[in-house]
Amino acid sequence: METISLSEKPVRFLIFRYFFIIFLFIGSILGGTILILYNLESKDYRFKLELEEQAALELQVGLITHNFAAIISDILYLSRQNELLTLIDGETIGSTKPISKEYLEFSRFKGVYDQIRYLDEKGMEIVRVDYKNGQPSVVKDDQLQFKGDRYYFKDSIRLKAQEVFVSPLDLNIEKGKIEHPLKPMIRFGIPVFNTIGQKRGVVLLNYLGNQMLESIKKAAKLSGENIMLLNSDGYWLCSPNQQDEWGFMIKDREDKTFPARFPEAWKHISGSQQTQFHTGNGLFTSATIYPF
Repeated sequence: METISLSEKPVRFLIFRYFFIIFLFIGSILGGTILILYNLESKDYRFKLELEEQAALELQVGLITHNFAAIISDILYLSRQNELLTLIDGETIGSTKPISKEYLEFSRFKGVYDQIRYLDEKGMEIVRVDYKNGQPSVVKDDQLQFKGDRYYFKDSIRLKAQEVFVSPLDLNIEKGKIEHPLKPMIRFGIPVFNTIGQKRGVVLLNYLGNQMLESIKKAAKLSGENIMLLNSDGYWLCSPNQQDEWGFMIKDREDKTFPARFPEAWKHISGSQQTQFHTGNGLFTSATIYPF
């Protein structure tokens, strides 16, 4: 478990063991590219290529970090809403209509959250707004579910005030099966308290990870580079070949990992926060991303 404290702001981010460490790679992995590089015997060309990839890498890291900062800002805001405090500030839960309306408009405006939820201290959904096909909708009371046994609720409810839980980036599961089409998801959770400091549940955001992954793939097309996003075990979250992705969840892809395909490169990358090097497969530029 790792805690990051910001001394000038009353906000702490608690990152549990579930949190993912991401490696971002930008590399000319095609052998022909590196062959041309050496045939040219041009130090200037090589130096220019290295600088370009470092700049592209820094841009991607910056975009992802900025994206996460926006989500944290959203969940902190939602945890302090007057409508939510009105709902929970009493011995019994009040009317959910005001907060439902707020979540509905927030979902419509943001367009990046698959679900926005308030759950009580036992893990029962009290208010939930789903976002499907570009349209948000309030889930009816008889369709709300108990989530008290889910890891993201358990890890969120145990936090202190203004501490945020972040799940790994993985695929959404419905009724015990991976949802199709594939829906990458990151869950953010924060405990909520009434005005006298009693913990009354959690606010959860299900962030649609495709927003981030598509921006990476678009950057890859524009730059002409191979951009890869991996988790800390070396499984692809984003790859030039989609059939390589999500091997830690999709059974017939379990053997498709970066370490298996590029063992020499993985030795350099897994032991460094940021590095750039050449192998027989090409030029690799990597960085470990800590969004907070």
